[in-house]
This record gives sequence, C-alpha cells and structure tokens, in this order.
Amino acid sequence: MTGPRTRTALGEQLDGVHDAVVRLGDLVCDTIPEATRTLLESDLDGARRLIDGDDVIDLLTVEIEDRCFQILVLQSPMAGDLRMVISALRCASEIERCGDLASNIAKTARRLYHVEIDPKLRGMIDRMSTTAARQLRFAIGAYADADESRAAALDDLDDELDDLHRAFVEAIFQSQQAEAVDLPTGVQLALLGRFYERLGDHAVNIGERVRYEVSGWKPERHGAGRVEVRRAARPGSPRPGGPPVVDRGVVVADEAERRRVEALRRDFVANIGHELRTPVGALAVLAETLRSEVEHIEGIEASPTVRRLSERLTYEAGRLGRTIDDLLELSRIEAGEELVRAVLPVGEVVADALERTAPAAELTGVRVDVRTPAEPEVVAGDRRQLVSALGNLVDNAIKYSEPGGVVEVSVDALEGAVRFVVRDHGIGIPGSEHVRIFERFHRVDRARRRDTGGTGLGLSIVRHVALNHGGTVEVSSTEGEGATFTLTVPQDPS
Repeated sequence: MTGPRTRTALGEQLDGVHDAVVRLGDLVCDTIPEATRTLLESDLDGARRLIDGDDVIDLLTVEIEDRCFQILVLQSPMAGDLRMVISALRCASEIERCGDLASNIAKTARRLYHVEIDPKLRGMIDRMSTTAARQLRFAIGAYADADESRAAALDDLDDELDDLHRAFVEAIFQSQQAEAVDLPTGVQLALLGRFYERLGDHAVNIGERVRYEVSGWKPERHGAGRVEVRRAARPGSPRPGGPPVVDRGVVVADEAERRRVEALRRDFVANIGHELRTPVGALAVLAETLRSEVEHIEGIEASPTVRRLSERLTYEAGRLGRTIDDLLELSRIEAGEELVRAVLPVGEVVADALERTAPAAELTGVRVDVRTPAEPEVVAGDRRQLVSALGNLVDNAIKYSEPGGVVEVSVDALEGAVRFVVRDHGIGIPGSEHVRIFERFHRVDRARRRDTGGTGLGLSIVRHVALNHGGTVEVSSTEGEGATFTLTVPQDPS
C-alpha cells in the first residue's frame, strides 16, 4: 500500500508546482504592460511600486524551487515526472528573469522622467510591449496545457518581436542623426528595446522547456540541427544527392539588408562608447579621489557606511569603464578594422594574455598552469586581437573557478593550425546554454553564476576574433565539473 499512497502524494506535489509556475507567469505577464504604462505616462509612483513588487516575484520563485528540490530529494521521481520537475525549475527561472526585465523597464521610466519621447518611438515602444506580453502569455499557456505544438510555434512568434526591435534601434539611430534625441536618452531607449527583445527570448526558452517536458525534446540538439540547415542553405552549398543551391536575387537583398542593419548597430555602439568614455573616465578618477579622501576624514571609523559607499562607487566606476572598453573593442573587431596580420610566436601570445589576467588570478588565489609545445610554434594573426581572445578565455576561467583552484592553459600544434585550450574546474555551463554563451551580454542562469563583475562581452569578443582569423572557438562543459574552451587559429597568414 505504500507505493500508491506515495505516487498520489507525488502527483499532488507536481500539480502544486505546476499551478505555482502558472501563477508566477500570470503575475509577470500583468507586470509588463503596467511597466510600459509607467514609462509612457511618467508615473514615478507606479514605477516604484513595480520595482518594489519584484520581491514578490522573487519570493514565489524561491518557493517553487524549494518545492522542486523537496520532490527531487524526498520522492525520487521517475523519468516522466523528473522531466516535469526540471521543466518547472527552468520555466520559473525564465519567468523570474522576465520579472527582472519588467522591473528594468520601470527603472527606465524613472530615468526618462520629464523626457519627451517622440510619438513614433512611443508607438514602437507600445507595440514591442504588447507583442512581448502576448508572446509570454502564449508561452505560459503552452506550459499550463503542456501543449507541445503551441510551444513549437514560439520561434515564429519571436520573429515579429525581433523585427520590431531592429526597427526601433534603427529609428533611435536616425533620430540621433537628426539631433532629435540626445545621447543619454538614446542610450536609455536602446537599453529599453533590448529589455523587450529579451522578454521574447525568455518566452522561447519556456517553450523549449515545455517541449522537453512533453516529449523529451532537447533544445541544444535542435540548435545544432539549425546550424547544419543554415549551412546547407547557403548559396553554393551542395544538397544531399543534388546540385549546389543557387538563389541569387533573394539572398543578395537579404544580405544587403542584414549588413545595413549591422552597420547601423555597430556605428551606434561605437558612438555611444566614445561619447561615454570621457565622462566615465572622469567619474573613475573622482571616485578614486573620494575614496582616498575618506580614509583621512577624522572619525570615519564611526561611519562605516561612508567608507563602504565610497569603495562601491570606485568599483562600479571601474566596472562601467571596463564595459565601455569591451564595447569599443568588440565594435572594432566586428568591423574587421585594424587587423594587422603577422607571424607571432605562440609563447609571446600566451605570455601577454597571462600578464593581462595575472591580477585577477592573484586576487582569487587561482593558479594558472601552462603547457606549450616543446618546439617553438608560431601563429598568424593580429597580436592585439589574439591576446584579447585568449585573455578573455583565461579571465573567464579564473572568475568561475573556486578560490585557490587551478586553470589549465595548453597549446597544441596541429596540421596548419594552433589550438589554444583553456580549462577550469568551476561551476560549469548547462548544455542548453552552449549555443548562446557567445552572444553579446548573454550571461548564464543567475542561480549558477557568481557576482564576477563581468561585462557579458568577453566570449562574444573571442568568437569574432576567431571568425576574423578564419578559426573556430568551441566549448565543452558539464555542470559542476568545469568548462573547456578551445580556440583554433590557422598558421597560414594568407
């Protein structure tokens, strides 16, 4: 009699978790249009309530996680039920992040208070908000009904939101050129558009979790399949058993539009970065000066808050400066500019990269072990870019290692290429994140990452350096066992 009673209890617990995830989703779906309203109507009180209300979303998410962990520990669910628990955990996490984005929209309402937003941009903001909320509700409905077909449709729905976001960024850039929007407002509006676009991404992720729950479908496999399909669809690529694909007119038009939008985005980012560099540099100097002066104020021991805030101000100013530097570096690398190819000794590239990351390693007590070929090897490429790429990989490995841990850097000579391998033994990366970690600003699940102070741009820089040099970058990782990144660069300078 023990078995049936246990199964009934498990079923009730799973139903409770399922209902809690749906409630969480409904709560966040209601928050998105309300956050947009506070922005468009300059409702500061409403924005404050929404920001404070994010704690309710966090609390409900923690409750769902606790319930799921209790099921995993106490009930030992079998395969089908286990998928339900994992799906609930991931969906709750995605929804919570949507709540964070809604809170960010409300914070933008405070930053843009008294700013007169152009009617065209206001209309685009309203459409993005409506589309994002509708897409998230669609995803929550698919989860509530365990409807795999609706979940699969989310990819197509997300295209609409992506198109709106691209048009919004282009409209901001055009308004800046016409001097209708100043730089600070343009920055805030660009971030706002990104918030709405990310809401759509999280809705798609929820759909992927639903498909996993229903049939065991794994998004990482689907992502790899889509890469192969895109490769096969390129002009000149051979079809299995058929002639090369040739589709001239449509492909040329689509490529021209893509390049135009990419050029607009790069120019926008570069302009913002250069404009912000001077004031942020001044802010960093002022913060350092304030911190130094605080140490000499008589009686400062009685006011630890002043000391703490001055130290925090210095830290955040430095972090903002690093973000801007990385944005400018990525902008240069993406544009393919300043690529000075030369034959470089591999040992020098590795030494420069380790010198750059030495302070971080020393601060955390992480040891970096290096293995290079016995015979001196060379690599063809731009010294600055290669050092930046390898340095970012080592820096990431240090950040996600335990204090006192070990990061392994090895160099292998291949036929016509050199392979740089950076391995850590830290928290690892979920398999579902492998496809996306090289995107700009993408950060792995907040529950797994550390407060590293990173910019979210390092791996994107690595990917573009690899592309500029005709090489590749790959990741292999198991959660809890660390991650291994492999950067392969040809030796031929041509």
